[in-house]
Amino acid sequence: MGGVLALLKFAFVMVPVFVITSIVGVLTIKLRFNRRIKLFRNVGRNYGARIDSKILMPLMRFMYLGNGVEVRDMRRGPLRRRSTILKTRIAEPATNVFVLDRLVASEMRPPRNSQIMLVNDENFDREFIVRAKDSKALQRILTESCCWQLRELRNRFSQHLIWFNLEGKRLSIGVSGVLYQEIDLQDFVRMALKVVDQINLSGAKGIEFDDVGSATLISDAHCPVCSGELSTHVVICLSCKTPHCRECWEYNGRCAMFACNETRCH
Repeated sequence: MGGVLALLKFAFVMVPVFVITSIVGVLTIKLRFNRRIKLFRNVGRNYGARIDSKILMPLMRFMYLGNGVEVRDMRRGPLRRRSTILKTRIAEPATNVFVLDRLVASEMRPPRNSQIMLVNDENFDREFIVRAKDSKALQRILTESCCWQLRELRNRFSQHLIWFNLEGKRLSIGVSGVLYQEIDLQDFVRMALKVVDQINLSGAKGIEFDDVGSATLISDAHCPVCSGELSTHVVICLSCKTPHCRECWEYNGRCAMFACNETRCH
């Protein structure tokens, strides 16, 4: 009899505690989810995005260069840890390329039949491990400008780990951890889209670029900003090689060509 009374007393105390703890847990999860939704909405306004939810995780969807883009939290990505990821499709199909921060090389899930390759960029090869199947296609995809954009993304999120995965037309760019600050999520989306721009530019057909050192300007070339004829004080975009007036470049702060947005010039 005494054991039954003790059990009843225990249940009388613990059941309310369990109920209260459960309610607090649910409310905490709900509060965190609402904060994430608000964060995604604030950033998504810049792109006219629609915000949905998937398994209690916000999902940002918008169109960019004619292709759908998704930004969301991911429980287990290639790093086998929670990540923030941007997914989209590129204009032209490409080989499979997987790029991962060297700091977590042991955690990577390498694509099948791939091997480690170098991109002949000393700084990039020192910071990242690249796996691919086709070395020629790799060099076409990971151009100097694309590598520079990925390094800029890594420098911006130096406390996180960066990864990049291209499978045919499907492109994913991720950063480890959850980005709780609006400025962090905003910068991640903006900088990841710059990488997308470079991948699309690398796949453009019917365009061949000369080395900057051997490039010459045609006599009737015009600046894409002011439409004035180019003569002296000319700079050339490092990515798409479009010439600009130096004053116009400095005023605009970047290349004026659509989908380029390069900030470096010669």
